[in-house]
Amino acid sequence: MRERIAHLTPEALRRRCGDDAHPTEIQLRGSDEVGRLRSLDGFPKKSLPSLRSLDVSGNLLVSLAPVDQHGALTALDASRNELVAWDGVRGLSCLTSLDLSGNRLAHVPAWLGGALPRLEALDLGYNELASLRELRALRPLRHLHRLSVLRGNPLERLPHARCFVLAHCGGLQQLEERP
Repeated sequence: MRERIAHLTPEALRRRCGDDAHPTEIQLRGSDEVGRLRSLDGFPKKSLPSLRSLDVSGNLLVSLAPVDQHGALTALDASRNELVAWDGVRGLSCLTSLDLSGNRLAHVPAWLGGALPRLEALDLGYNELASLRELRALRPLRHLHRLSVLRGNPLERLPHARCFVLAHCGGLQQLEERP
């Protein structure tokens, strides 16, 4: 059985990811078998220019702050954590895929469209989003084609929620895993 990591250290990162000095993908998925990260404090603060994909799903993270130094990321999976804020995401202007499902997010920041102009796929299902007003921040996302935001959120029960999302996200090809 692998060790259970509570905090990420440079040594633990090397053991989990190997000695590749220029990784394109890092998987730090949490589980009962490998442990769950409580913090990304040991994540490299200096940019890894080749890093395109980061998976930190299934952990106990409350912040993604160190991640914003890695602006070349195109895919970030931070699903099933304890996130209540979007810190660490704003500087990731190359993201095309973002999964923040299964967290505790109650708001969608107004800066989202301007900060993530290339976003094509966004999953915000199973959070604490309760107001349709929060979804206005999605309107500037011109490349957004796949969105999951109603499923598992309190706003799912609001009348006309699906119509509201479709009206504000004109380029969607898929909403809630349905064409």
